[in-house]
Amino acid sequence: MNEQQIVEEVNRYLVDKSYQYAILIEGEWGCGKTYFVKNRLTQEINNLEKNRGKRKIKYISLYGCKSIDEIKEAMAWTFAEEASKFSENKGKISQEKVESILSTSKSIISRIREKILPDVSITNIIANWIMLKNYIFIFDDLERCDCPINEVFGFINGLVEHEETKVILVANEKEISIKENRESKEMQYMVALNENIDWSGERENIFEQNKRINSKINSSELEKRRELLFQNDEYDNAYKKIREKLIGVTLHYDPDIKIICEKIIGNGVENNTLKNELLNYSDMFCNYMEQYSHNNLRTFQFFISKVSYLVKKMEQASIKDYEIEVRKYIIEETFICAIEYKSNYQEPSEEWERALIKVRPRMLSVKMYVETGQFIYKNFNKELNKYVDEQILNNIDSQDPLNLLSNYYYENSQKWCEDKIDEFKGKLKDNKYPTFYYGRILICVQCLIDIGFELSIEEFKRLMSINISKTDRLYEIDLINLKFENPKIRDKIISDITDINKFILNKKNKNKAKSVREILKDEDWVQELENIIDEYNIVYDSDVNIFHEISVSELKNTVINSSSENIIKFRRILNSLYPLDYCRKVNCLDDVVLLKELRENIDPQEINDLIVRKNLEWLIEQIKETETIYLNK
Repeated sequence: MNEQQIVEEVNRYLVDKSYQYAILIEGEWGCGKTYFVKNRLTQEINNLEKNRGKRKIKYISLYGCKSIDEIKEAMAWTFAEEASKFSENKGKISQEKVESILSTSKSIISRIREKILPDVSITNIIANWIMLKNYIFIFDDLERCDCPINEVFGFINGLVEHEETKVILVANEKEISIKENRESKEMQYMVALNENIDWSGERENIFEQNKRINSKINSSELEKRRELLFQNDEYDNAYKKIREKLIGVTLHYDPDIKIICEKIIGNGVENNTLKNELLNYSDMFCNYMEQYSHNNLRTFQFFISKVSYLVKKMEQASIKDYEIEVRKYIIEETFICAIEYKSNYQEPSEEWERALIKVRPRMLSVKMYVETGQFIYKNFNKELNKYVDEQILNNIDSQDPLNLLSNYYYENSQKWCEDKIDEFKGKLKDNKYPTFYYGRILICVQCLIDIGFELSIEEFKRLMSINISKTDRLYEIDLINLKFENPKIRDKIISDITDINKFILNKKNKNKAKSVREILKDEDWVQELENIIDEYNIVYDSDVNIFHEISVSELKNTVINSSSENIIKFRRILNSLYPLDYCRKVNCLDDVVLLKELRENIDPQEINDLIVRKNLEWLIEQIKETETIYLNK
């Protein structure tokens, strides 16, 4: 049933005087039952009661109640807010009657009286409570009550039959059955283990044989004993009988997930920009819930709290030109992580299924924050920039003029080609293409020149060099993956591509040097240095000069004032960059020369700390070995 249907049915129940019964609103955990009851159903009931009986709603959660006494006390507390309204002339009732009704709440009532109305008797405070039919009781979390369910139903049945109250129960009935069966079986197993039971009959020989062979009873034998002693459906039958007596109508709550999600967004998100974007993605959320078979709205509320924080942190990152795309990526990634975490999701065992899942780039920083609450901005920012580089910048639209011109110039007119040239040249001037597209641009231009178009390769190279000087998102042109329809074109522009790559490399080196110079001032400089190496993709087959544009004195001051731990880590970094077991075939000589100068300018004997001194000596020896391998080859 949808929400409106339930509201209408509850309204019919509240005015029904044909016989006394309770109604049950039933649904899966997390489907939004409680949210619906508290935020809509109670409001609808209050509006209806204004024009008729003016009954008040009392909402009681049974979560964790271990006995009927605790349920009564939970009920008593719902009246605490009304205690101050009671006075001596509010009605009289005998103390005997008071103690017979909600008697176990007496201690709670006493505490309320002491704090609120010390001069008013217990009798007067609860005089009005006896008219329980003036209230509509909603008992939620029935399946989470630790009191035996049949006892709970017996107590509520007393309210319905004897006090003429209207009672609405809210529960996941499937979980009630699971819980009660489990607890019932635990008791039955304990009885089956009793050594005083006479196991006479046709199975005597089996039990005796087992006893002689092994004093321990295995699980299968224990189950056989339980089945002999108890009927599996004994408890279920008792539950069904009292349930049938108490519950007149069961309403299965079938929520509109999309509508509820939109309500949660509207009430729980303060940032209007984020709120509107989340509302636009409501269909996406529903699709993922269906895909993971996880419609738990508590998970959605959990997601809202997480994504609000992450989007706020995203605004600090250096992705101003791509905020819309990145924000959507964060929203989607956070939602998936929340669902997988809350549903205890396990990756498929089949490799091909795992491959499908991992096609979409994942953010480990988001996963960590969702699952542990630990947030590392440095990793988060790095992953965002990687996403921009690989997923946004790497994929230009199919209708982009460069795409159209490259793929379809031979199918169109000269005028069409000239228009597309103007369009993508304008985009190049505005720095709208990532640098790894520059090779493709040069190929396209050279191809058109060979046909007869009056274009200048040097003009395009000039525009590219201007862009390179302005941006920090730098990617060298990969000759291996470039497509040349005509080998002659490759021969013509290979030097031009080399020139552009030199521009890019020089800018990257300046960026690296600037970054290294800054981090040398930090206490955690070694960790920052590792991040720089990772950020610029410095691997064994690439250019690894990272120190060459900083001074020896800058590096020396940092090293000699470092802890032993950082000196050890620095040695490890050097060994990874310049291995001693073989000579790397990369252009790193400038760095090695600087390290040689560093060694010559460090005197360990000037250091008072003996451990630091020793670590500096080991560093000097390592640099000497590096010099031998790389400078004497």
